[in-house]
Amino acid sequence: MNLLTDYVHFLLRPLPHPRVVPLVDYYPNAWTHYYALTAFFVVANRLVPFILRTFWSKWWADVPEKKKEEYPAYVMSLIHHLVAVPFGWILFVEDFRGKVDYTNPQGLHSLCEQLILPWCAAYLTGDAITYCLPQLITRGSWEYMVHHVAALWMSYELMALPNANFVPCFAHMVICETTGIFFCAAWLLRAAGYRDSTLVTVLEQLFALSFFWLRGINITAVFFHMFFLPESSGLGIVRFTFPGIALLQWFWLIKIIQSIFSRGKGGAGKSSKSEKKN
Repeated sequence: MNLLTDYVHFLLRPLPHPRVVPLVDYYPNAWTHYYALTAFFVVANRLVPFILRTFWSKWWADVPEKKKEEYPAYVMSLIHHLVAVPFGWILFVEDFRGKVDYTNPQGLHSLCEQLILPWCAAYLTGDAITYCLPQLITRGSWEYMVHHVAALWMSYELMALPNANFVPCFAHMVICETTGIFFCAAWLLRAAGYRDSTLVTVLEQLFALSFFWLRGINITAVFFHMFFLPESSGLGIVRFTFPGIALLQWFWLIKIIQSIFSRGKGGAGKSSKSEKKN
């Protein structure tokens, strides 16, 4: 019970004072790295079909056209998650243990932010260009673009604006990407012909459970807490992205629950692409 109480207090703690230095003040190459990484995600997304067609031509020829369209997005999403999530968990655990000093611009949090914040922002931008925008235009799928724009807006707040005392919330955002590892890995394995394997079943179960905790509970509590903090009044309209993204997590969670019940009733119950998104 003490662990649960400590966890709740950790989620709803006051923000640190005095304010820490904004990221770009001690990381002058942040924007350069962001632009370079955005180019990487866009180019790599376009290279995925070429690589698969070149080295696995027979298998790729049998992949349905719709999955061929989605494959690059899932591959890049998995790569993004595998890089970002370990740093997020390191920062989260150390912060929970009280080992992170956010007033020290050279501390552990600064290392994680310098490595991961431009990476995450670049992924969101690249995915918005190569996947979300086409989905919005051709299929009217709005939730992907809404999520990415709101998340990029918050990334900008963390990187450039003098509201850096929100930096402790960064680790909570990054560990949410854990759900994407399970979901994307399961999707890619299903597409490779392992739909009925035990591994896919386990990955899907881990996805549902981790989504409920990390997104339905953890990040929802953090975002609403951020929204009602006195410091949020200085953010202007951007503060409304906090409850918006939190509610979007529950929109996706309801879709996951519907998918689970659909499978239980013998329906197709396929997971939707929207469940993959950050």
